[in-house]
Amino acid sequence: MITSIRPALLALLLATTAMTAQAQDTFNNLDTGYGARLRAGLADGQGAVVAGSTAQISAQGLTPGQTMILRLNGLALADGQSFAADDKGELSADITIPDTAAPGTYPLVAEFASPAYNAIVEMKVSPVLADLGMDNFAMTSKQLEGGLYEAAYSQQQNALYVTSSTGRGVSDFSALYKLDPDTLDILAQVTPPAAPARDDGRAPGVIGVFGITVSDTENQIWVTNTRVNTVAVYNPEDLSLIKQFPAGLAQHARGVLVHDGKAYVGQVFTGEIAVFDTKTLEPAGVIEITSKLRGQDFGIGAMALDATGNRLVVTSLASNEVATVDLTSGVVTDVFATPVKGAIGVTYDPATNQAIVTGQQSDNLAYVDLASGDIVRTVSVGANPLNALVDPASGLTFVSIRLADRLVVLSPEGEIVANLPSGSRPNAMATDGKGEVFLVNKAAGQNDDEGNLITRISLID
Repeated sequence: MITSIRPALLALLLATTAMTAQAQDTFNNLDTGYGARLRAGLADGQGAVVAGSTAQISAQGLTPGQTMILRLNGLALADGQSFAADDKGELSADITIPDTAAPGTYPLVAEFASPAYNAIVEMKVSPVLADLGMDNFAMTSKQLEGGLYEAAYSQQQNALYVTSSTGRGVSDFSALYKLDPDTLDILAQVTPPAAPARDDGRAPGVIGVFGITVSDTENQIWVTNTRVNTVAVYNPEDLSLIKQFPAGLAQHARGVLVHDGKAYVGQVFTGEIAVFDTKTLEPAGVIEITSKLRGQDFGIGAMALDATGNRLVVTSLASNEVATVDLTSGVVTDVFATPVKGAIGVTYDPATNQAIVTGQQSDNLAYVDLASGDIVRTVSVGANPLNALVDPASGLTFVSIRLADRLVVLSPEGEIVANLPSGSRPNAMATDGKGEVFLVNKAAGQNDDEGNLITRISLID
């Protein structure tokens, strides 16, 4: 009896010893200096990950030879393949997204070994909308030079104005265009002045123009000079420069709106709106917005004007909130949370007193009741919605879907009524207030025939 037990005891002892050794090995060789940079997207960085596509997970800053396995829902992806970092500490892993994958942001577990570490990399699978309503709209386009950014319409001049800038860090080329809104022909064009000298010795280029608004009351065009952190004022009749403000007055100036003698400039990623007097053409103070969420900062994304209500509607790209600012007092009246991620754009619908907020990272819109802060609805619209515009004549909302190269149109009730081709990287829109909407788009690369277009969009009765 005793001798028959001994082999079992020996097997148990050996198993226990092996498990102990394995546990000891498991809790060793930790990557205590882990600082890798992980990215999920398409291999070429162009477009969006969608069902049926091949996504790539890339990593930099690893230990040479370090290996990675990807998991989701506890299951290994890429057939359980282990990917090893090269001698530069870099690796990439291709994974096939099933045709049945539901849109959403998925937390992939990157499981590293030799040395050991686990990290989360978020991979967004974007929805794809079918073509819709293409027979209900007429679209006419013309290509302009440079990287088109924004457009604005003047009723007084019956003209359309478009900004354009190219280059990284430095604007190698920039232009302010005045166009015929019917033919889209160029009526006038001006190059901004030279930029200030740079400390790094690079050629300074020109003071690129980006955001734009036209004030018929002041007979002024205001533009933002994002790369030199300031603004400028031009004459809408002949595009002559009225005033170029010194650099550094408005950090990362993106959008600008004019109302009742003041110009309001959103300083992106900060909580401050720089204010300028349109009569004296001097700085006139700062409006500061703070987040209502614990531990969060209000980092401005975009602004919209409620002219009748004498207020600004402002999104926070950092905290995904939307705020209202009373322009009589300069006081922030409300700050509401939204369910979107990456609240980069906003438009205001005066018919419903709602802010329509674009979620670049969540691929949706949120309709926010500005009286109560309630979320009226959310709508999934495609990969990386950027900017939105309510056309007052039709009541339709137009949304540029940046990575889908589409323009989505929604009814006042939030129903998608059209999904239109937009050319590459649709950016911003303007309206003449009479039913014509104008869209500018950027280029996806060199020699892009679908890039840098100005497009007039008309609803067919």
